[in-house]
Amino acid sequence: MINQGMEAMQQKVEALSSEVAQQRTELTSYDPPKQTDKQPKTRHQQRYDVGTSEERFRRATEALQHATTQDASGAAGSPSGPSTPSDNGHNRRPSRRLPSKKPKQPPHENDRGRAPPSPPSPSSPSSESDSDHSDRPRRPDRPRRPTSSPIRDKDILRILDNIEKGYPDKQKFGGDLYDFLDSKVNFLTQRCERKGLPEEHWTKAFPLMLIGEAQDFYTDENLAKSKSSLAELIQMFKDEFETEAHKKKYREELSRLKFGTVISVEQIGGQNGIFILTKELGYPRSGKVKICARSAGTAVT
Repeated sequence: MINQGMEAMQQKVEALSSEVAQQRTELTSYDPPKQTDKQPKTRHQQRYDVGTSEERFRRATEALQHATTQDASGAAGSPSGPSTPSDNGHNRRPSRRLPSKKPKQPPHENDRGRAPPSPPSPSSPSSESDSDHSDRPRRPDRPRRPTSSPIRDKDILRILDNIEKGYPDKQKFGGDLYDFLDSKVNFLTQRCERKGLPEEHWTKAFPLMLIGEAQDFYTDENLAKSKSSLAELIQMFKDEFETEAHKKKYREELSRLKFGTVISVEQIGGQNGIFILTKELGYPRSGKVKICARSAGTAVT
């Protein structure tokens, strides 16, 4: 292969040498006509007016040597083909990048078991606002947990037992004269609040304040199984015990009341009895009541 390249190069050198010799002969034998200074040189004359014959020969020789050197370097690099101009990297085309053959990585452990994201629906673009989806069925709201757990039956029984323990007998209602229901109910409700009984269960504590005829009335009417409210129970007992007949007895007692009788407080139920009597009968400005109240140490206006 190398010998063939050298032979081809030698043939080219010989061809170039003969061509240079022929040009040299033509140049030396050429004698252009003399022209005056006023006549401009023609384009043909300007083309061949490149110096003396020695300079033209020297330039042709240098060109021949340069061509010979390039042919030798091209033959040594690629002897099977013709010489090509040297490529210093500026004329190279960028090579195409092949797709990476790196294997795909397995899914992460945290992503296992998750369903792939559903593709967007073609009928509804992703830029639609939430108001466009108002026709979609909404999920039912979860019931909110109560802030405090409801009280249990055994807790109610425990509180009722605490209310009954130590309940004073003088604060219980029996339906007798000078025994007024409102003051006894006020004491009961205050005691229920202190013991922590919810208001909706106060009806269960109502029989704890009853004695005597009032307790018998509660049992005979079977009010324990009724669903009456506390206000309704109070009205039932007022209709039964605080009747007009009782109020008539209060007026008769008040009319018989004298100063000497007031001194013996036990006959009218004590100092508290006088105060309640004046309040319930509605005679705060009666002269007799004022005298009785002042004698018992109770201020009546």
